[in-house]
Amino acid sequence: MLHIGLGLGVKGVPRPNASLEWIGQPAPDWGVLSNADVDLKHLDCDGNGWIESADIEGVFFNNQSLPKQLQIADNEGPEVFLKFQKDSIFLQDYAGQDTIHLIADVYLGTEADGFTNLHGLSCYIDYEEGLFEDYSPSIEYDNTSFTGAMWDQVLVGWKDQPGVSQIDFAVTRTSGGGASGGGKVGQARFIIVSDIIEARTIKDELDLEFPLRGVKAFDDQGNPVFTNVTKFPATVTFFMGTVTGVSSSDPDISLQVFPNPATDVVRIIPGDVQIESIELLSSVGNQLYVAKSVNNRQPVLSLSHLPSGVYLLRIATNRGIVVRQIVRH
Repeated sequence: MLHIGLGLGVKGVPRPNASLEWIGQPAPDWGVLSNADVDLKHLDCDGNGWIESADIEGVFFNNQSLPKQLQIADNEGPEVFLKFQKDSIFLQDYAGQDTIHLIADVYLGTEADGFTNLHGLSCYIDYEEGLFEDYSPSIEYDNTSFTGAMWDQVLVGWKDQPGVSQIDFAVTRTSGGGASGGGKVGQARFIIVSDIIEARTIKDELDLEFPLRGVKAFDDQGNPVFTNVTKFPATVTFFMGTVTGVSSSDPDISLQVFPNPATDVVRIIPGDVQIESIELLSSVGNQLYVAKSVNNRQPVLSLSHLPSGVYLLRIATNRGIVVRQIVRH
């Protein structure tokens, strides 16, 4: 699909007895080569002698899943990543609902670290198929993306591959020249069956990972473009129960502590803030524990060595100090 975008509009010799079937079909050479020295006749998927947007039908009709790849970062280009709008799900909050909708924004770089002359990019997202039953994942393109408006400036395609639990996604420019910038280009939606995830969440919590893999990107000359894919996949954590006892007068109300009251451990869920340090204090303010460098996305704090009672968590974030009262049974 990326190469179709590069050859869009080129005309050549029609393919005799052309069809979209995945069989060998002899075709006259066009004598026009891609940047990789491949004759452009191979981009004319429907064989009508013209590389056009309709040729992507042949791609998705015959598209097979790529071999699974490790999630490896190049660290030489803008980051391609998923960001779930809600990465902590408390199952009791969905009591009586048959399904839970997980929505992840798809980012190609950011405004601060974007692409230069990006013509097209493809990738796939892994998911755990058994949790979804009859609900197929989908991707909706953001027509305000820096890559351009669909049909006028870009071709966009996605295909669910249920047999291998992955959804393929590609975007390629049609208007000539690459796009520069970064940010959200779409949303991936996963509809999960409540009963199945509840049965799986047998130890109070479950981490569900959605690795983004197989990223390929080209500029408007067909040259590879470096990208960076973090080795840490996007993750949604499911909890039995609901959030309780986390009220506070400070402004950063998105930060949560769960469970509360607790028995042995509490998990700190940062929401839309970044945790910088954590202090555990007694009810009269004596310091019991401090962590000045926090690398875990959702830090877990052990309370098993403490007597029952009321304690304070003093959490430094990138938006100020948050104080939470916790109770240990």
